[in-house]
Amino acid sequence: MHALFNILLTVWFQLEQSIFDQDVSRVKYGEVEKEANMPYTMSAMFAYSRSLCNRKRFFITIGIFDLYSLIVGAIIFYVFFYSQGIMDDGGHIYGVFTYGVTATISVVWIHHIQLFMNTRNWTLWLTFWFCVSLGFLPLVCWLGQLSPKIDLTGAIYGELLPSYHLTAIIIVTVAICTIPLYLFKTVH
Repeated sequence: MHALFNILLTVWFQLEQSIFDQDVSRVKYGEVEKEANMPYTMSAMFAYSRSLCNRKRFFITIGIFDLYSLIVGAIIFYVFFYSQGIMDDGGHIYGVFTYGVTATISVVWIHHIQLFMNTRNWTLWLTFWFCVSLGFLPLVCWLGQLSPKIDLTGAIYGELLPSYHLTAIIIVTVAICTIPLYLFKTVH
């Protein structure tokens, strides 16, 4: 499953988002007469690209996102570790495999929530690709548990995900990591 991690953090939705996401909806404001009804001026739309043209600010932004990634990694580990994540509801003790599944699912959800927050104009096409992109997660989890040569065949859907404990760990981890992003985005 972890070998297919790049498929889980798929570039398909990011590609479609970069091509089809618009700063200004062409349906609502595609004609010159309709521009007067916009909730902001056209010059305000380019403020984001003007601020990123500054190289110093750009590198500071990259540094902040790298720091955020390290913090998210620590949060994922410590939430799992301090909530006795290697033990399920029935008292079974798993190994690093359980942590890997929990971390992978958490990271994929955090990634897609970030993409969701950064998409400005949702269309049916973007919604379709978002669902396809997120749909890779259960598919790859299902494929990852089918190997007949491992002792954990069927463990992801058979034992790990039905465990309320691990589901709660994933939900808490995703919430802890994405709520600050949402608050920053709304305040900023």
